[in-house]
Amino acid sequence: MLRIPIGSICENGWLLNEQVEAAGLPLLAALGRKEEIRFVQPIQIRVVATRTGETIAIKGDVHTGVHLRCSRCLTPFDLDVRSEFSVTAVAALAESPADSHASETELAADEMDVLLYSGDSIDLREEIAQQIIMALPFNPLCKEACKGLCNQCGANLNRSTCQCKTVETGNPFAVLKNLSLPEKKE
Repeated sequence: MLRIPIGSICENGWLLNEQVEAAGLPLLAALGRKEEIRFVQPIQIRVVATRTGETIAIKGDVHTGVHLRCSRCLTPFDLDVRSEFSVTAVAALAESPADSHASETELAADEMDVLLYSGDSIDLREEIAQQIIMALPFNPLCKEACKGLCNQCGANLNRSTCQCKTVETGNPFAVLKNLSLPEKKE
């Protein structure tokens, strides 16, 4: 499941076209337990792997549907999540004691969009989960023009208007409009 067998990558590449439940990916399963997000569709995964010498170029796209809660009005809604990605996989080298000091100044593999693998296959589970997580909105909105909730009575302003009086707090920068500065002498 979600593994690329290194020996199966031929000259034309290797294709993975799979569907998996979010519960099968540990990062997404943990996210789903928080009850802020629910995966309503299986994750569709399409990956093409090509080999160039010792490196393997992986290009793919993931697609799923999630059920979220709007960050402004708290209304639940469904969102289509898509992400395209590209990563290079290289064989992990065993670290020798002499290399331990040099690695302190070098970039880590995850800082360079490099996926390290060992053995005869590449595990894509973590990469797929990270792509889904990065495609999720930071502040999910049911619609771009969501009006949110009234900060006094809590009414959903998308559905109705409330009778609360708006309190003008004033703009603290309004005094700067009347500020006059001396002219600059050259």
